[in-house]
Amino acid sequence: MNRIQELRKRDGVSLAKLSKTLKDNYSITASPQTIMRYEQEKTQPKLDVFESIANHFNVSVPYLQGLSDDPVDLKSWEEATGYSSDQILSELKQLKDSGRSTGNIQNDIGSVVAKLDRLPSGYGVDSAISYVEYELIQLRSDIENKYFIDPEKKEKLKALNNGLNVRPKDPQKELYYDDVDPKILDYIDNVLIETGRIISNGTNIIKNEYNGQNMILLKESIKRLQDLIESLPNKSDD
Repeated sequence: MNRIQELRKRDGVSLAKLSKTLKDNYSITASPQTIMRYEQEKTQPKLDVFESIANHFNVSVPYLQGLSDDPVDLKSWEEATGYSSDQILSELKQLKDSGRSTGNIQNDIGSVVAKLDRLPSGYGVDSAISYVEYELIQLRSDIENKYFIDPEKKEKLKALNNGLNVRPKDPQKELYYDDVDPKILDYIDNVLIETGRIISNGTNIIKNEYNGQNMILLKESIKRLQDLIESLPNKSDD
């Protein structure tokens, strides 16, 4: 049987209180009578209801459903991520010790997996670097869309391609405003790329104290950025 009643009694939560919590916190409408029917398995909750109840009691959905005896369900996380239980538990301890724990075990595991995957949604140095790299890429896209692309030209091009967003061979003529200089976007693009490389390689050197290969890459990026700046025309010569 599912463990809804068991967890509800463990935490001293009445049917009415659980019903109100589901509505207020998860936008789930389930009357006390309906929850009782869930507990007696006369009615089967939908997945979103199981997820909301599991989240409230800080357990995994399989545990709540009675399909697993592991409240955290580390086996499923192992299978889904490729990380061992020991790795996940070790990261969870660090998360708790650093004061970053949300108090919800499933959310915390999601955070540590994101950290291990070096995703921007994680925490720690690696995720910080990934966040910067992602934001630099997004910044370039935002600049092009907001300041260079003419919406009318974009719609005309889309109409010519039967509603598909096809990247044109010559964006300057087919997409950009007539009064913008695409060389400026190229310059911004190159600066953002080299900046991302400098941050990535520089932070790797700091983390590892010293790494010869990273130092070479860092110097190359700095040199490319310097060359890019020096290549700008000197208006004082005009």
